[in-house]
Amino acid sequence: MRKGVVCVAVVVAAALAAGCGGRGAAPPRRPGPPVAVSPAGPPAGSPGGARTVITVIGKDNFYEPATLSLRPAADYEVHFKNEGMTVHNLIFQTQAAVGRDFASDIAVSPGAESIIPVRIDRAGTYRFVCTYHPEMVGEARVGP
Repeated sequence: MRKGVVCVAVVVAAALAAGCGGRGAAPPRRPGPPVAVSPAGPPAGSPGGARTVITVIGKDNFYEPATLSLRPAADYEVHFKNEGMTVHNLIFQTQAAVGRDFASDIAVSPGAESIIPVRIDRAGTYRFVCTYHPEMVGEARVGP
């Protein structure tokens, strides 16, 4: 019984190490120019006014686009799509500005999507990150 538990632990550890991309992954892309977003109609089933829909794609191990230009106090719906080979997520680090971070599902599997409502009231520059891959970062520039 003990031998079986050890074998399972070794297999799980090897799978986790292989799935993280690690040092052998493609080098991160350099951020391109900020992507301007345009208003869209309200999401299906949502009350209230229009939200701007933004798509951010997670790859191994970078975001596309890596830079977003947002308007303060505007409502956004961020569609985070994982096109990578391993689990990713997207966390807007805005704690100091609005009192909480905006986050995708904790683990977005390859080929899956997570939708995040985002509203940042204060102008500034905020990072977005993948908690599984520290080199996977982006920037949201909030301003007029």
